[in-house]
Amino acid sequence: MNVLTAELLMSINSNTKIAAPRRQKTRGDIGGFVFAVLREQDFARAKEVVQGFERWDAFDDFVSERDGGYIGLSCAGLSVYQVDVDIRDFELWTFHSRIHSSIQTLDDFAALIHAFRSHPHPFVNGVLSIDWRRAAPENRQRNGRFRLPISPMRYQQWLETLARLDILSQIPSIDVYARFLLESWAESI
Repeated sequence: MNVLTAELLMSINSNTKIAAPRRQKTRGDIGGFVFAVLREQDFARAKEVVQGFERWDAFDDFVSERDGGYIGLSCAGLSVYQVDVDIRDFELWTFHSRIHSSIQTLDDFAALIHAFRSHPHPFVNGVLSIDWRRAAPENRQRNGRFRLPISPMRYQQWLETLARLDILSQIPSIDVYARFLLESWAESI
């Protein structure tokens, strides 16, 4: 049975269309599907801020569907990953990127975290959020560099905080800030 047939059968047996993430292309050409996994305490917040979460009445329903998608795609021979994500980190990423909060963008954020956890030492470039929105998705990560959207306002606040604290060994820059964010999101769970 192929993935589409399995998805169709699952859709017929439940009243919910299966939300399989897009196939992700991550650094180093690691292709695959990435499912964001939330902690139970983050589920209520996700229902408030992530479009599409109203489809699940309870955390167990969310887990069952996501696990089912993971198992189904894995059994079909595809590369599939489940990645723990903190909902507050996701909210910060959507704030920086100005990307609409949805189940798909939650999975996109999980793919970013997965790629960084798999390759934690590459260069990270900060890109002002206005320039990020103009860039095509395939240009958001290139030349082996992670590119992360940065809100000018939040970056300015960070710089003002650093001016009073002498904690960095590097000169503060938008790239240092982007790396700081990405590292904190990758380590938060």
